[in-house]
Amino acid sequence: MGRSCPESERPPTPSLQWWTGTQSIRTAGAASLAVALLNAAEPPVYQRIARRALQLREPGMSDRVIAERLGETDKTIAKAIAWVQSPLAE
Repeated sequence: MGRSCPESERPPTPSLQWWTGTQSIRTAGAASLAVALLNAAEPPVYQRIARRALQLREPGMSDRVIAERLGETDKTIAKAIAWVQSPLAE
């Protein structure tokens, strides 16, 4: 085997020559990103009917009766009313 030289006598490796130690690290939080939304899909059915379902619920109609009137299922009506009453709807 060949002789190895002491650490202090070795020439610097090319990968360590360019490093300055003061370069900042770019993280995902520092990178800007702009996105254009094109052809956005329609909102789901329950969101489209939510306000109307709530109007029909106020006088006391049941989800089943509202569903028959709007042509949807009672589960869709329940989901619509729950969504419109949540803070996410605003």
